[in-house]
Amino acid sequence: MVQQHQRRQGAALFALFAGMAESERECVREKSLEGQPQPVSGAAMAGGRGCSTTT
Repeated sequence: MVQQHQRRQGAALFALFAGMAESERECVREKSLEGQPQPVSGAAMAGGRGCSTTT
């Protein structure tokens, strides 16, 4: 009986931490997007050459 109670407490604690992590991830994503410029339609992607099959 005690083991079942401990499992339920562990599951509840895990769910709490998972919810906190998701909330933090969303906050970090919003802050990251605030600092990025908006993309211009038709503009080339930044980041170099892209994929190439030849070396």
